[in-house]
Amino acid sequence: MRLWDERGRLLTKYSVPGDLREAALVGNQGRVATLSRDDTVSIWDLSGRLLKTFRGHSGRINAIRVSPDAETLLTASEDTTAKLWPLADELAPECKTELSDVASVRFAPNGGDLLLIVTSDRRVSLRRPGKLPMDSELAEEREVRDALFSPDSRRVVTLGGNRNDLGLWDSEGRLLLRCCTHEAPLTSVAFSPDGRHLLTTSADGAVKVWTAEGAAVASLVEKTDRLVGGQFSPDSSRILTFGSDSGARLWAYRKSLVSTTLSPEHEVTSAQFSPQGDRLILMSTLDGVSLWDREGRHLVSEMEEDRSGIYSACWVAQGDAIVTTHPGGEVKVWS
Repeated sequence: MRLWDERGRLLTKYSVPGDLREAALVGNQGRVATLSRDDTVSIWDLSGRLLKTFRGHSGRINAIRVSPDAETLLTASEDTTAKLWPLADELAPECKTELSDVASVRFAPNGGDLLLIVTSDRRVSLRRPGKLPMDSELAEEREVRDALFSPDSRRVVTLGGNRNDLGLWDSEGRLLLRCCTHEAPLTSVAFSPDGRHLLTTSADGAVKVWTAEGAAVASLVEKTDRLVGGQFSPDSSRILTFGSDSGARLWAYRKSLVSTTLSPEHEVTSAQFSPQGDRLILMSTLDGVSLWDREGRHLVSEMEEDRSGIYSACWVAQGDAIVTTHPGGEVKVWS
């Protein structure tokens, strides 16, 4: 793994064991968490010095997550356990909490100790490790394939196993609404940053907006090309959608299409607003990674890289750089 400055100059080389699978910045503390294909989880400083290595799972690690306060690292594994590790402790890391029977887990965005758990038998519960009551299980009547918090952690959305229905819950596990949102399977669900609305996209191209209480507000487009995903801008005023054979589109909330940021014949595999909402980053199978202005009308720059050699691209938390991952475990940082 390599760290680059905003001018493309190499700053640091990291001797990451095995082929790199995932990397995440640890808050604003100048540290990086890495997950290798040999299931080694490590913490590094920005000089390339190895600080900690975490071990303890008996199966393949599926994901690593850093808590909003950057004090805890979470690892989730195919052994159906999730482990919470302290990041502040300078001693050899020891697992402070282990959760069993886990398929996926999320931290509450508000920085509290609440965890959202989807179990291996596709049930959902809210947990506060180390405190009582330990569990608040959501009374779901069917299998759940995923669940997510609202930005203020006061709401939970569950996605049903039949792929086009969702449930809306409060943080105490009480059901507020269950509805069938689309005719076709859902491809993405996202809350607006202000927590007031919910965005859903489906495989038949439908884009819908709902209130946080589950009332339908708007349907932006129907029966177009397959959509992969969508998200709100940081100020919740615009919507970015992207997908195969439909490029990426930027919408003014509840109004008409503002612009098409990439020609429709190109598949966009991911798209993100910058944290400030003033720029857009798109990743295309044909065009690689490109940077656009906030209105999606002007191409600002393109990454000068082999377009087939970029695995992923994302913004850093401050929004002043972009991180890309490449074959062989290489990571680059761009201004």
